[in-house]
Amino acid sequence: MADADIADMLKAWGLEQYIDVFQNEGIDITCLNILTEDMMKELVPKIGHRAKIKANVDEWRKLLDLTNDT
Repeated sequence: MADADIADMLKAWGLEQYIDVFQNEGIDITCLNILTEDMMKELVPKIGHRAKIKANVDEWRKLLDLTNDT
């Protein structure tokens, strides 16, 4: 998946203001899957926004696991 996919995900989550941040830091789908909480704190300073991203990333990871299990 490309950077556009990260942008699409952030838009879907209502957090499009972070598209440039993620792109400038080189965050792609692979990186998104392995971001730690400390890394996320550097990218997303607002706790509420970080919580939304974490919840959505956790859900996305579950979907990936289900897809990989089949």
